[in-house]
Formats: sequence, structure tokens, C-alpha cells
Amino acid sequence: MKIVVIAIITTLVYLVYLNFTAMHQPIETFNSREWNERSNKFLTNDPGCIRGGMALDLMESKILTGLDKPAVLEVLGKPNRAAATSLGYELGQCHWDWKASYLEISFDNDYLVKKLKLTSSTL
Repeated sequence: MKIVVIAIITTLVYLVYLNFTAMHQPIETFNSREWNERSNKFLTNDPGCIRGGMALDLMESKILTGLDKPAVLEVLGKPNRAAATSLGYELGQCHWDWKASYLEISFDNDYLVKKLKLTSSTL
């Protein structure tokens, strides 16, 4: 009986955690021009989740899958963060903890898009 109660409590805590760390933004059709124009809005103190909906569309539609790094740069423009095998694009404050959210794009050994993920950490 104790194990069942502990399992239920653990599950509830995990679900609450997921709710507070998940992005609460509707999907918005990706538009390259609009994506790049919105990058200028990060100069304000509280930009909100200005590119989060388009990031969700990029992930769901798999538009970037298989593209090489130069092609991604052509579509998304200059990244906010860059590393040897990844690019990071700021989305705004898309999580409940008010941290800056990023779309992280990882590349494989051939520098083709391998994975997209949302994160609130830096690269």
C-alpha cells in the first residue's frame, strides 16, 4: 500500500513539474522574415515568448531536418549562440520560470541537422 501511495505522489509531482517547465505557447506557422524581424524585440526587458510558436512549428514540421548549417543560417539568420555542432536561437521567455528559452539545433558529423529541442539553458 505504501508503494502505491509513493508512486501516485511521485507521478503527481512529476506532472506538476512538467506543467511548469513546458512551453505554454500555441503553434504558429513558421515565417523566415517574421522570425528574423522578431529577433530585434529581445532588446526589451520582457519580450514574452515572441518566437516560441514558430519554434514549435519548426520542430513539428521538420522543415530543418537534413539541412546543412549554411542552409539553416539562410533560413533562420544569425544565431544568438553558436558552438561547433549546435546553434541556439533565443525565443523569448517561454517557460513559467521566466528564463530565456532557446531553440537548440544539433548537427551530426556531416553538419546536417540532427535534432531540435527547446531549452532554457545556454549552449
